[in-house]
Amino acid sequence: MIMENFYIGQDLGLNYTPEAAVWCNRNNAVLQKTNEGHWIISASVIDTADAAKDARIRRNALLSASDWTQLPNAPLSAEEKARWEQYRQHLRDISKQSGFPTAIDWQEP
Repeated sequence: MIMENFYIGQDLGLNYTPEAAVWCNRNNAVLQKTNEGHWIISASVIDTADAAKDARIRRNALLSASDWTQLPNAPLSAEEKARWEQYRQHLRDISKQSGFPTAIDWQEP
């Protein structure tokens, strides 16, 4: 199935394709019917404070799991250690991301 380019806030007019509904299902969105037509809106019902708390818990767990990489005797090259430092800084900065707390870029180490 070819998916068209859909996005949150899109006005689909009076009629929409089944692909729009599939896109919504896959992207935490819903079709809202108004007198003017159908709109794609976010279906996020997550409380922002809870989402932020959950994100910080995950971030803290990932930081704890990678603490060993910063030990002086960690079996890593200088380049590997630098990559881990960048990853850990990325984790510490997740709350600065524009999508925080519901759309976070969780990079891999």
